[in-house]
Order: sequence, then C-alpha cells, then structure tokens
Amino acid sequence: MKATLILAFASLSLAGAVGKGPGNSGPAHSGPGGGKGPSKPQPPKPTVPACSPHDRCNREVLGVGRKPIPLETREADCSAFLKVTVTGAQRTWTETIYTTTSGPALPPTTVLPVTTAAPAKPLPTYADECRQESDYASACGCLGVNATTTTVRAQAAYVYHYAPAENCDEIAVREIPECAHECFHTLTPQWGCTGLRDMECQCGVNFQPIAMAMGDCVLERCTQQEYNAVYPAGLNACKCAAASADLPMPTIIL
Repeated sequence: MKATLILAFASLSLAGAVGKGPGNSGPAHSGPGGGKGPSKPQPPKPTVPACSPHDRCNREVLGVGRKPIPLETREADCSAFLKVTVTGAQRTWTETIYTTTSGPALPPTTVLPVTTAAPAKPLPTYADECRQESDYASACGCLGVNATTTTVRAQAAYVYHYAPAENCDEIAVREIPECAHECFHTLTPQWGCTGLRDMECQCGVNFQPIAMAMGDCVLERCTQQEYNAVYPAGLNACKCAAASADLPMPTIIL
C-alpha cells in the first residue's frame, strides 16, 4: 500500500514538472491582461466621396477652388471635353471606267479615304488639380454635365473597275431592268431617239431630261427595287458610250 502511494506522488510530481517546463511557466490559457492576444481589426481607411468638396479637382470644377471661373465657362468646357464623336459605317462605291486602250485588263483600283486621329483634348488650365482625365470627367459629372455622343458619316471608299468601251447598247439592255424597256421605246422618240439601244441620242445632254421623264412610267411597271436600278444602269451604259464614241459624259442628277 505504501509503495503504491509513493508511486502516485511521483507521477503527480512529474506531471507538474512537465507543465512548468521551459516556456510554460503558467496555465496554457491567458488570463485577463495576459499576453498580447489576437490583433484588433483596423477600421477601413476613409475614402473621399466622388463629389466631395474636399477633393481639389472637384473644387476647381465646381467653382469653389482657388480660381473661381464663371459657371457657363465651366459647363462649356465640360461639355466639349465629354463630347464623343463616333464615325458611322463606311460605304463603298463601285464604278466602272471604260477605256478604248488595247492590252491586258487593268486590275481594280481601291481608293480609301484619308483618316486622321482626333487630337487629344487638353484640360482647362484652371483644372490643374485634376491629375487624370478621368478625374476631370468625374468632376464634370458632379457639375451635372454628362457625356454626349455624335455620329458622323464616314467618308466613302471607291473601287474602280476597268472595262473596254465596247457593245455599250448591250450593257443598257442587260443592266436596265426589263420592266423599264417599254418606257425607253415609248418616251425617247420625243428627243429623236430610236429606242433603248440608241446610245448616242440618249446620252450626253439628253440623259438628264430623259431620266426625269422616265420616273412615272417606270414606277407604274417596276418594283421599287427595279426602279432604283434604272438610273445607275443607264448612267453606266452612257459612260461606256461616251468613252467609245467620244461623246460628252452624261449629266448626273444630284
């Protein structure tokens, strides 16, 4: 019995020694005020509201900064800076140039419009506190001026095809919609022409008055799509005739 008690006390003494080993001078948990404990979360840094009057860029644009500028001037500057110009879709015009020169056919020629980059928009001198363009744009929004978009027509591109000035009357018969042929046979005699194939009579100075007289007749017999095709087809045939017979170029209706 005595040996058992001595062994039990020895075990307790050993456990106490382990608990108080190096770096373990007390209980495992920290009491009040004991140790540093977990770090406290830091509050978020305050952010300047988008339209804060304490922002120097906003102050200059809103007119409360070091350089008071009239409201009309500040609004006009913002409007000009925020105006965006967008170019519409580019159109391509195709034209056939008839020549009387012999030799191999010339390849098509494409003429593209010359484009230049828009110049950078400088910030007003009184807005020198705006470090970036986005800062100035944001300040303009605080002033109540928003971006506007304007669409402009793109300059056209031209593709020129070259063809021999031959059989021009066949071009007229082939390209002018058939529904309009009767109008040519009926109306052109008043100008002394013999019909659709009389290119020398129909082209030149007579082209415009004949084209004007064709309107109602063609509309009665053709669809809108066919009607729209008559004028450019007749113009193309007359350009061929002008090149082949040394006739004046047809007058173009604007």
